[in-house]
Amino acid sequence: MNNFRQRFGYFIRQKILDPLILLLKQGINPHKLALSATFGILIGIIPVLGITTVLCAFVAYFLRLNMVAIQLSNWLVYPLQFLFYIPFLKTGEWIFEKPETPISATNLLQLIRNDWLLSLEKFGLAHLAGAGAWLIISIPLGIGLYFVLVPVFEKLIPMSKKLRELSELEKP
Repeated sequence: MNNFRQRFGYFIRQKILDPLILLLKQGINPHKLALSATFGILIGIIPVLGITTVLCAFVAYFLRLNMVAIQLSNWLVYPLQFLFYIPFLKTGEWIFEKPETPISATNLLQLIRNDWLLSLEKFGLAHLAGAGAWLIISIPLGIGLYFVLVPVFEKLIPMSKKLRELSELEKP
């Protein structure tokens, strides 16, 4: 059990914390990093499949956000996009008082595989309503995420300085 904890801690540090610390070392401030991560998370859960990477790149470019941070956040929440996909569609139908579309994950996936354009035609309004629900939900969620992430990234700055000092000591 202890060996698992060590390996898991090493994995988290190597795959998540160290890349974030490196981002801080590149001169980005905690507020910009928190904004990048927030947009990456929010865009990563949008209920429109296949557009998140391009949309994150577009947002990062025009808002001058850190491309690595926004894409890393987007890719980390990728499984949540599938988890929230149908709930967003159902919530959108409820919010916009649209008649309920009989939709299930297997039904939708099979239709997308067979005929993507037909699936868009059949479930297009449901997707539009789901995107509307995402937009409504993402505004307060984004504000909350930003204010939670800023202190987290502010605490990583001293860790970044310590890491830099240690790496300089190890140089021959």
